[in-house]
Amino acid sequence: GACEAGDRLAFVADCPAKGAARFFVYSGNRLALAVPDFLTSGLTNGGAEAGQDTPAGWLPSEVDTAHQVTWVDESPHSGARCLKTTVQPGAEPSWVKWNQAEIPVVAGRTYLLEAWVRAQDVVGAAGWFLHVNGDQPQLINQVLDAGAGTYDWRRLELRFTVPPTGR
Repeated sequence: GACEAGDRLAFVADCPAKGAARFFVYSGNRLALAVPDFLTSGLTNGGAEAGQDTPAGWLPSEVDTAHQVTWVDESPHSGARCLKTTVQPGAEPSWVKWNQAEIPVVAGRTYLLEAWVRAQDVVGAAGWFLHVNGDQPQLINQVLDAGAGTYDWRRLELRFTVPPTGR
């Protein structure tokens, strides 16, 4: 179909520093190859709506019997679904999470991460965290803490600039 506002074009290119490259974009060419599904241009399925049995693009991490993640339709912030983490009372604190890694970023560019959190009986903290890696791991290591307790959806925001060696 036709391109619409917000659409993105993503492709892999190999171009030398200070060089030039020319690309041709064909629309409506039924003989053109399909875009490979391994090419991603950023966060995948940010709203956690797409998927079959699990949310597309999201992977569970650091789960066990006391620390669980699920994909639910229980009062989502928007849309029909949301990501959920559940920690049993008295369990050791953990970074139990839904996770996406290897999201491409550009050194020197400023990004805005916006995330939402809803909590019930949280002891400690609930929220999101961001790592930007590069020549060294965790060039940026930032926690977006929504706090403890019980509360409805809270918006968290982090504006960050990728360090010169960040990837």
